Amino acid sequence: MTKRLLLLSFAALLASVSCNHYFNCSKRGTSSIFVANFNSDIPGSLPAFSTPLHYGPPGASLDIQDGSSTVEVVNSTALGSNAMSITRGYPAPIIDAVVGDNGTAPHNSGKYYIEFTAHAETIPEYLIAGISISARSSTNKAAFFLKLYDNSYHLFDGSSYVPLGGTYDPTAPHFVHIELNLDSRNYSICIDNKVVVNKKAFLTSDFMDLHSLQFFVTPTITEAFKMVYVVDDMRITK
Repeated sequence: MTKRLLLLSFAALLASVSCNHYFNCSKRGTSSIFVANFNSDIPGSLPAFSTPLHYGPPGASLDIQDGSSTVEVVNSTALGSNAMSITRGYPAPIIDAVVGDNGTAPHNSGKYYIEFTAHAETIPEYLIAGISISARSSTNKAAFFLKLYDNSYHLFDGSSYVPLGGTYDPTAPHFVHIELNLDSRNYSICIDNKVVVNKKAFLTSDFMDLHSLQFFVTPTITEAFKMVYVVDDMRITK
């Protein structure tokens, strides 16, 4: 074999290893178990109530707790469509995108893909005021915690929040893609098609199934440390 062929073979091997090492930032499952785009909702109101099949297969729902004054549908110029706006306030909103059953339940094995587009209109400087994003089990255990503050997404590593690398701008529209692997018990995260977390073990060993994607903001009784987060095109597939 010539030197040129050896070099080409080595390059192909490296490419293969690289592709296998990192996951596909745009991969989806074949079955949608939650979908929300807010296009049929009325700006200025809460997102539609969880009527049957509105958010996907039977059982899929968008559950909003204490969000009557802090969660609303907006016509987002940045995202180019209707979207859900979450504002830090009092009481604090908790939003759960609950997965449904299209014949794939219980959701305790295999790979799941979570995706959404977002942008932050206002980002607080301090951790306490940032929005939290997590995947939750049916027993309310978390696979991971993302927190947006100080102009960056941060990942909880069990003891502290560590800023995620990458070139994304959270104030501009960006795409978040998450893979949960219930078999190997780890997760990966892409932001704007760049891997920022690769095959990290679940935060807790008690995370046994996927129940929902949750957004949460700590409450405030003042205007200090305002947080406004706009999200759209939410989808969870298996």
